[in-house]
Amino acid sequence: MTEKVTPEELLNAINAPLLAVFNEEKLTVRYLVKKLKRELNAKEVKVFKAKILKRLPAKVGLDGKEIEPAQILEVEEVIYSKPLAALEIRQEARKDAQRLLNLYPPERKELSGPDGNPIGVKYYDFDDSKFPPPGGSSAKPIPDWSDPKP
Repeated sequence: MTEKVTPEELLNAINAPLLAVFNEEKLTVRYLVKKLKRELNAKEVKVFKAKILKRLPAKVGLDGKEIEPAQILEVEEVIYSKPLAALEIRQEARKDAQRLLNLYPPERKELSGPDGNPIGVKYYDFDDSKFPPPGGSSAKPIPDWSDPKP
């Protein structure tokens, strides 16, 4: 005789190994919330390369006479921005938080047409008369949306 298992018992049996690994790795809800908050406030520093003209002063000897004239050199320099909002990271974190809080509507996947009937598909091959659409002649082909005329 088989023993009845409740949905809760089944769910606990499936989740138990996963929860054990989470506990071993100290992956708690509090830890995840802290990481999520950090991502929601993420900042980044942008790095730019710029060509800058630098003026080297003239070299003057002890007697005050110019030994070498002043020079202007083109130098490539790395410039760091001030910390900016990391918008891509923040956007992904916001989406994750909204998914966790069930703020998105459920995804709708239809396997039938708008009238509730199965979607008809017309198969085209060498000779259309040898390959009728499934469901007999009542099945309608899928409209070709690339054609501008209906």
